[in-house]
Amino acid sequence: MRALIALALMGAVRCAPATAAPVQLSGEGWRVELSREAGTFDLLAQPAGEAEFVSLLRAGGERPWYGYNVGSAEGRTSESTPTVEGDPERGPLRVHCELDPDHAVTHEAVYYLRPEGLVVVSRFGSSALTPEGSIVRFAPKLDVDLSLLTHYAFVDAEGRRHQGAVMDLGERNAYAGVGAWEPGRDVVDRLNAERPYMLLYNPERAVSLGVILPLYESVWREAGSFLQMYQGGFNFWYTGFAPMSRLRGERIVILYLRQSGSPEGIEADAPRLCREVEDGIQRGEIEAPEVREMLAAAAAFDPEAEALSARLAEEPPTGAAWLALEMLRVAREWAERDPVEALDLLLRGKAELEGSDM
Repeated sequence: MRALIALALMGAVRCAPATAAPVQLSGEGWRVELSREAGTFDLLAQPAGEAEFVSLLRAGGERPWYGYNVGSAEGRTSESTPTVEGDPERGPLRVHCELDPDHAVTHEAVYYLRPEGLVVVSRFGSSALTPEGSIVRFAPKLDVDLSLLTHYAFVDAEGRRHQGAVMDLGERNAYAGVGAWEPGRDVVDRLNAERPYMLLYNPERAVSLGVILPLYESVWREAGSFLQMYQGGFNFWYTGFAPMSRLRGERIVILYLRQSGSPEGIEADAPRLCREVEDGIQRGEIEAPEVREMLAAAAAFDPEAEALSARLAEEPPTGAAWLALEMLRVAREWAERDPVEALDLLLRGKAELEGSDM
């Protein structure tokens, strides 16, 4: 993976004045303006043949945020005053927010700039997470301008592309994507593992906004990513969320900002970008220690499981052997959901068996 470009930032910021200019990150035909007053941002694009940039977010709508819900609706969001840290020479840019000071819940978004957009490492920290939480927005929730982003596209698990005009989805509430709150005209169970993207675009003005969920099978398999045309004119795009039970760990999302009037570009780029993200994590170019630990555990699990299974086949039916066999069975059930916990259980089963030999 080519070297990641450090993001410009004029020093660390805490409690910036109300007039502070946003931190601007940009590429060809796109610009992201990160607020210094809240852990949110604006997304802008330059339509083909036009001089001015336009916001891809709904005018007067909800600002993008990371966070989670408690109860049925109340949110813990990244709209608090952030700490922003970065270095234009060494990068990357970190935006750190307190979501729930009473429970020490924090969120950090780490932005890496690429020609295609932004690679974002999203992580939550908590010493005592509120138990009534529901879902976690690892990728930002957006309120998009559907008068500008008029079409959608994504690929399902079987490799079929779904696309069409947003307004053809029907009256509000209308959905498109994966993991929606309720059935919709174009809702599927899972995205394609090789091309885990969703794109909103305008074929006439050649503007677009996409999200790619790298390491889809490993860290996003239980995730939702869908557009909801909600009551009251809200156009919510839940770009990537997971159940509260999966709060442990980090997630990585790519905000795909290369401008296009069709899905061909993101569909061609998604497999390469996903590989580059994984390679960047393995090499330490992208700082994501918990994802890296998960990848290492997933790689180690099958050889360890096969070795323990082979040994158990030769063991006499002792209590230790029975316990190790049961731990192996449960570990295999956990392996896809949480390889770190699964490997730990497997190694404890191995230790139990070895302890009985002493």
